[in-house]
Amino acid sequence: MVPRAAGTSAAECTTSPDTLPFEHRLLALEAAVALLRPATQGSRPALEELADEIAQIRQLGLVLEAEAGLRDAEEVVLQIDARIPTSSIRRMPLPDAEQTARYAGLLAHHAEGSLARMDRVDMLVTRLCASEGTKGRRSLRPRADVDQVLKLAGTPSSADSSRAIAFFAAASQRLPTLGSMNDVFEGGLYLDTRGYKVSLKQQRLDPDVLYAAAAFNLAFESRLDELQRAAGMSDSDLAGRFRAAEQQIDMLFGESAGRALEETPAGVPSFQDRLRTDPIPLPLPRAHRPWRNLLRGVGIAVALAGSVFLYVRDRGSSRLVSLPAKELARLSPLLESGSLAGGQDSFLVGRIPSSRWILMSRSERKSAASELRNRLMRRKITAAVVFRDDNVLAIQIEQGRVLAVE
Repeated sequence: MVPRAAGTSAAECTTSPDTLPFEHRLLALEAAVALLRPATQGSRPALEELADEIAQIRQLGLVLEAEAGLRDAEEVVLQIDARIPTSSIRRMPLPDAEQTARYAGLLAHHAEGSLARMDRVDMLVTRLCASEGTKGRRSLRPRADVDQVLKLAGTPSSADSSRAIAFFAAASQRLPTLGSMNDVFEGGLYLDTRGYKVSLKQQRLDPDVLYAAAAFNLAFESRLDELQRAAGMSDSDLAGRFRAAEQQIDMLFGESAGRALEETPAGVPSFQDRLRTDPIPLPLPRAHRPWRNLLRGVGIAVALAGSVFLYVRDRGSSRLVSLPAKELARLSPLLESGSLAGGQDSFLVGRIPSSRWILMSRSERKSAASELRNRLMRRKITAAVVFRDDNVLAIQIEQGRVLAVE
């Protein structure tokens, strides 16, 4: 059992990031830096700089300046985490269970509806709940042994978790009945469980639900390994099956397939994971360096000047029809103007006011993009580009998927 740090309690996990205890957030940042260092080369200098900043924040104590620095540090950690491929996280050593749980908890408290972050929490908790057995097989550790870890890694939900727990238990019972890979995919087990995880949204991060999901993940991993060996299927072929299944999930639930993390069973690296290495390091925008954001905005605005014309020309249509205000409002309350190209390959070109867009949080922007995509899909419109009124690309949708959100 992992001992709880002095001054912490399970109740800490019920609060939003900004209201979590100061020490709790510091410990989570220190844990994230320690665990991510060996998982990345390109971002290591940024992590070293971040470690120094965290030490300075700790010296400042609970003051306004420290709170601002804390938020900035959390944002940098989340950006670095998003750049590290799942395969690196899956392979990185986890020498300290409490440290790992605090890192997962940081992602959970900042999930903001991000399927990528919830997937990563799910994966980390599965590793924490796994007990290594013979022949490399992993089994589930007793709940009492991982209870404190789950409380640190999760965010308790007010919703009743009994239905979710029962679902994963029933899914585990279906595993012995699977006789082939076709039973896994065509039979609907993977689509059912993956789709259910997506539908749970934030409730998925409840400690009880995380433990139930970990139990299923480990049992699924074991059964999948047996079926893969029996079928003589290569890892790349298996990854292709998962990609096809993910596309179906995307169509059903409207989740972007371009997310940073690709869901695969615990221990099964995706095809993208095998190809990806540490991404080329990019400068990390920092809250206390506003001039970087200003230069970035100016550069994008210049690069995208005239993009509407190019987009229309490349799609082979110039028959854009302006939409009335009432119709725009039905698509999105953000749109101040917009035109629609009809025909078989219909698409939307729209504009939104910069004054509203720049005040929205990242999660609010992503939510607005997803809602626009969903409403367009109902009208069988699968593509759109939306610019700010200063010619900066805000949203791009292609083939019914949100490809970019500023």
